[in-house]
Amino acid sequence: MDSITNSPKTPTTTHLLAYVLISVLTIAVLISTAGQALATGAIFYALETGEVRALDMETGGDTGISIPDASFFGDPPPTATRRNIAYDPDEDLLWYSADDSNVHSLYVSTLAAGPIISDIGDAPLGAIRTIAIDSFVRRLYISSSLGHVEVYNLQTNAKMFTIPLSAFGSTEPNPGNRRRLAADGNGNLWYAANDGDFKEFVPRQDSPSFTGRVIQFVAQNEPLNPRQYRAFVTAGWPNHDHHLYYATSEGDVLSFNLDTLAFAGLTLSEPWFWTTSNPGALRTLAIDPTWTPSGAPPAMPTGIIASDGTYPDMVEVSWNPVPNTDDYLVYRRTVGTGTWGSIAVPLMTPPLYDYQSIVPGEVYEYAVRARNQWGLSEQSTDTDTGYAAGMAPPTGLSASQGTFDDRVRVSWDGVSGATGYLVGRVLYGGGMPTTVWVTTTTWDDMNALPLGSTWEYWVYACTDPSTCSASSDPAWGWISSLIFADGFESGDLLGWSDSQY
Repeated sequence: MDSITNSPKTPTTTHLLAYVLISVLTIAVLISTAGQALATGAIFYALETGEVRALDMETGGDTGISIPDASFFGDPPPTATRRNIAYDPDEDLLWYSADDSNVHSLYVSTLAAGPIISDIGDAPLGAIRTIAIDSFVRRLYISSSLGHVEVYNLQTNAKMFTIPLSAFGSTEPNPGNRRRLAADGNGNLWYAANDGDFKEFVPRQDSPSFTGRVIQFVAQNEPLNPRQYRAFVTAGWPNHDHHLYYATSEGDVLSFNLDTLAFAGLTLSEPWFWTTSNPGALRTLAIDPTWTPSGAPPAMPTGIIASDGTYPDMVEVSWNPVPNTDDYLVYRRTVGTGTWGSIAVPLMTPPLYDYQSIVPGEVYEYAVRARNQWGLSEQSTDTDTGYAAGMAPPTGLSASQGTFDDRVRVSWDGVSGATGYLVGRVLYGGGMPTTVWVTTTTWDDMNALPLGSTWEYWVYACTDPSTCSASSDPAWGWISSLIFADGFESGDLLGWSDSQY
């Protein structure tokens, strides 16, 4: 194993944190997509030892894919970092030029040997022969010493036809087996031209020709011109877009968008490659656009803390960061209820500032789940309650139920800081709600009529009639509808005489 000359860098990403309430439909989408591993793409390259490794194209980190030199046929070529390789994602086959002058393949996931192309009929050119794959039309392209390109059917591994050197134009000299090629996934072929341009080619059996589409050398941010020998590869990555990735003389990998022919910028930096030497623009590449790293969902978040009255209009929720997490989902419920709801768009890092539909003084309970491309963690069993600044709603509300024949007595526990209370009332089952301002914790409703009707009551704690807490839980009460003389209900029968029938 080669040592890492420079540790792979981790690109930084600036995230704009915006919080909105998520509808039930959005929550369902988030849950339904959880656990679906997202393809990040892997780019293969060879080391000095002949080993082939791969970088994660999304992060630039090493994927852990390792194809040791012993897996390839024969010894590593003298220029091992230039080992010619091409990847077929449909079959998980890495094709490579071997030192026996044939083109071999092996299965990346198992390292078992795959099919062999042994009828090229060319000079013994070893492992430096250029090859390219178009998985869309199931073709393998092989460069020959005469400057021709041999076309093979990947379904049968049989030769289909030959593209002659003359098809590339009279101004193209013969670089033999070293002319670099890349298939665009749409049936066309790109080739490195003698003037340093990348040109698109239609590889038909009859009248193969240049399409006129070109990526000019002057647009490539490349200080040197390796001409036909420069290494490049095309792939439908990211998001199935068509891009051309090329190695520069400085060892970086840059890219162009093949749909727009616009420069797409730096993809991979030279220090990310596990090589002690830099093959520069001759570094051979192959891409698996479907590669997905293996892994597991994150651990359950812990250390949830919600602020208690710190802010006048929101609750701050924090927790301990969880390794291997892409984002977090925060859940909330009102204390005393059993239903949790996701309250914000996925959050990259703690804390969350929850200001959506926050009622000052209302007490909320919070829990958190961590998520990565392999799924969601369990919801945290560690939860915490919090509330925005303002008084908590009154508790202990009760209303008399037939205790009095002329009133309903409503009472509740006092709230610290309250200068008064708004008592709400409505005839149960219908009617117009009304409120009354009181400065005690007991209020007699002398108008809960008609007799025997049920009234619903609730209370707000206030500093003034316009600044109040959330509502208390409701209570119900009624006036007695029984007609008894004074003292009868309590058992005091003084002044009463028996009636004889």
